[in-house]
Amino acid sequence: MQHALEFPQFRHGYYGTVVREAAAALPPAFVPRLYPVPRQGGTLSAGVPFQEKVRVPHGSYLIGFTGSSNQAAGFQLQLRAVASGEELCSEQIKHANLTGGTGASRGAYNILHVLPRPWIIVQPAELIVELFNLATSAATLQLVLWVAQPREAP
Repeated sequence: MQHALEFPQFRHGYYGTVVREAAAALPPAFVPRLYPVPRQGGTLSAGVPFQEKVRVPHGSYLIGFTGSSNQAAGFQLQLRAVASGEELCSEQIKHANLTGGTGASRGAYNILHVLPRPWIIVQPAELIVELFNLATSAATLQLVLWVAQPREAP
């Protein structure tokens, strides 16, 4: 199984630059961290929903996400906070509407979508990620959550 961020769409230097810039832009008490869903990459059957819990340190913020699918139809996603049941969006959203679609921009695929306002993740610091393959056949896809999490004490 392919590991997170090893899909060709994520091999561009754009992502390393974004991580460095995010680290520089965050308050000193926070560091950027990437959480892939599915954790080890994965193939989702057509029409079958997928759900995974993602745990992050208490006091973390979701700052953005990006995704990739090998099928042009892409996938829909929804994020829900376990603690409150609050959903990030009022309805499921197509990944292409937030990540620039399947085309490339200067060689970087699926540009990072930065939330207009960071979303705090409270105790228990878990998100439920729901993905739904929109293609008529199986698709290899990956969603990557970009999180600002508290820096560990030295």
